Amino acid sequence: MKNIKLTIGICLWAILWFMVGLSTSKGDMMIDSITSPAYHFMPQNLYHNTIYGNTSSKYTINKTCSQRVDRIEVYKRDKRMILIDDTDCVVKEYKVRVGLNKGPKHCDGDKKTPEGTYYITEKRDSKYYKFLALNYPNNNDIANAKRLGCKPGDSIGIHAWIKGLPKEGSLGCITVWTKDEILEINRLVKVGTKVIIND
Repeated sequence: MKNIKLTIGICLWAILWFMVGLSTSKGDMMIDSITSPAYHFMPQNLYHNTIYGNTSSKYTINKTCSQRVDRIEVYKRDKRMILIDDTDCVVKEYKVRVGLNKGPKHCDGDKKTPEGTYYITEKRDSKYYKFLALNYPNNNDIANAKRLGCKPGDSIGIHAWIKGLPKEGSLGCITVWTKDEILEINRLVKVGTKVIIND
């Protein structure tokens, strides 16, 4: 009987702290600095899906990810990027900066981040520590720019923010906040990985 009462008490206490965590946590917090009590009582991906408003119902939760990143999804409006493995489990999630201006990129210099499906074409060292280049512009981007009478631009990718770049956003790339984050992404992501960029 004592064991049953103890188990019920622990469960009620965990639920209480879970509710407190949900009510006090901010959806745009960086994953590495989570302090909410809820975080300690929930599987990592379940917590992320709850806080961020359901990343996708198809994603696996309550399991350990394989670390084999199958694709990257970027959500510009939420300023977040998720790395997803080949079992639809969220491996990592990052707060990011995207283009200073809203909408899909069409022209060189418009300070917008492209939208659509792209691929990592190259990983290289750069002044941003690491630069993961995207295959922008693709054929659709070139056609859209031609229709608008402009050049589509190039050199779009994923990299770290450095001093001298705008703090409010990027010039069109997807930028994570720290050197450690881009080094981690560079380690986890292979050339050829699909990158889906959403509004």
